[in-house]
Amino acid sequence: MPPQRYQWWRLDAVGAAVCVGVALIMYLGAARPMIARHEAAAARQADLGADRSRLRKLEGEVAALRGKLESVRQTLASSPVRLEPASAINRRLADISSLASDNGLKVNGIEPGPAETGAYYTTVPIHLSGAGSYRACTIFLNKLRKKMPDTGVSSLELTGGAGKDGAGIPPANHYGGVPSAGMFRFALLWQAAPGSPPQ
Repeated sequence: MPPQRYQWWRLDAVGAAVCVGVALIMYLGAARPMIARHEAAAARQADLGADRSRLRKLEGEVAALRGKLESVRQTLASSPVRLEPASAINRRLADISSLASDNGLKVNGIEPGPAETGAYYTTVPIHLSGAGSYRACTIFLNKLRKKMPDTGVSSLELTGGAGKDGAGIPPANHYGGVPSAGMFRFALLWQAAPGSPPQ
């Protein structure tokens, strides 16, 4: 190979090496970080898409819960039952005692138990005992349900005995005998408004 041609060949090889070196430096210095940034941006874009999907799902759940809440509010607004505060326990005891007496029962005792406060109402147990006929007890319980729908019966105990009915009148039953009058014990549950327990 002629010396001049060899010299050009060497020069071309050096130029090619320099070009490769410059390209490598540019790749390492600029292109590679740009690719890494592009990959990171793509990953963030995918995360953002997943977050938007979760957000849409949560928005749907919130809308459904708001609909249910509005339905409950409308039901409560249209309900005839208005819960009284538990602090009105003395008035409630007087009302129950009066209702029992008005329907032929003799009240021997009425007292509240310890209240249990919940998220939506406070439950106050009320123990009522006394004397009266089976008929007078059923009339009282029926009227209690109608006049005080926020008060239920958790248990009742009736013990009979020969004698007059609780109102003091001995009406004959359909078997021709005198109905027995006896003792009663009712465990009532009053649902009061949530908040402070009875005083």
